[in-house]
Amino acid sequence: DRLLAINGKLVTDGHEQFSKRIQQSPPEVRLVVSGFTSAHTLHKDAEGVLGIRLCPGAPVGSPPVLSDVQRGSSAWQAGLRAGDVLVSVDNNVVFDADTAMQSIARSRRALPVVILRPCPGDG
Repeated sequence: DRLLAINGKLVTDGHEQFSKRIQQSPPEVRLVVSGFTSAHTLHKDAEGVLGIRLCPGAPVGSPPVLSDVQRGSSAWQAGLRAGDVLVSVDNNVVFDADTAMQSIARSRRALPVVILRPCPGDG
């Protein structure tokens, strides 16, 4: 497994950053851990559409899971597919679908994302 984020902040600088964030954290610490993730830069089309749909009706706090990827979109070309979990949108960790959708709506045309594929063998 690999540590991706602590309290909503991506961990990119290794052990020292990890230790510092843990020491500075409040009593409750939220970690995002993954065994198989990939980073992509997606592009909205001319109408501002990214080409992904998130699972509707997920309980608050549930991770944002892709329910559909539009054929021909940059997400489809990047290999994203239904069942992938959005971990980060526009360099910010997302913990639920609402936060993910807000980040996507606010984003520029080019949008960095990190996804988690629950089953590494499914790549």
